[in-house]
Amino acid sequence: MREYTQEELRKIQALGMETLREFIRICEKYGLDYFAISGTAIGAVRHKGFIPWDDDMDVGMLREDYDRFLEVAPGELKGRYELYSASLQKQVQGFYLQMFPAGSVFMTRRNARWPLHPGIKLDIFPYDRVPADGKRRARLYRRLRFWNRLYIIKNTKVPKLEGNGLKTIVIRAICRVSYELLKAGPSVDTIVKKYEGLMKSVKESSGYYTILDDMNPDWWVIRRSELYPMEEAPFGPLTIRLPAKNDEMLRRQYGDYMQYPPEEERGGHDIVKLVFPAGWE
Repeated sequence: MREYTQEELRKIQALGMETLREFIRICEKYGLDYFAISGTAIGAVRHKGFIPWDDDMDVGMLREDYDRFLEVAPGELKGRYELYSASLQKQVQGFYLQMFPAGSVFMTRRNARWPLHPGIKLDIFPYDRVPADGKRRARLYRRLRFWNRLYIIKNTKVPKLEGNGLKTIVIRAICRVSYELLKAGPSVDTIVKKYEGLMKSVKESSGYYTILDDMNPDWWVIRRSELYPMEEAPFGPLTIRLPAKNDEMLRRQYGDYMQYPPEEERGGHDIVKLVFPAGWE
């Protein structure tokens, strides 16, 4: 584990900006909607670009646009960029797309145990339909967590867990036993199909959407009426799309997001291995 140099962070952000540019180009070519979320949405409002210490970007797409992007993007990227997802390689963390320049590596402490590691990336999250009723959402979340835990254990044996307390030790032991039992259990392909099926299982038009591949999906719940009509904002040399109710959504999630966090909280990921693509060394 190590911290970035300022030059490394500058190159990470410059690469990220080029990846975002390519992503936007494809979306505009095929008429696909997307919107900035999380630190990228905060950066667009507060800094007109990257949060100064940020090292990746996050955008969301409603499921229909996300699936269409997944169809057309490989032909557009032509080997210059790669797309990683549990749905594609089945050996990578996350049921969302990670788009990154070919040849780059961005291994963090959190994903170090996984067989595959994305590069310097743009995270593209699908927003799936969910019930308006909180109890029904909670039932869906429980079923998703079950299959997600199987997927993690199948790939990592024991996921990265913080601390060495009794609870953590017990969880690690359970994971090891589960890993051995899963050798005779469902395949990774089966687990991925089950998980994806649940993500797309809500057909009703409740008007509510969220990121289902998250430890707390209710954190990300949005209403369709909060998205449209989308707005635009400068993001460095680019223009990025924001939800219509971007301020309300960010305040619901982060409180007073216009205030800078304490200095000790300003930092990126815990990096283990960082490789820039050819031409960026």
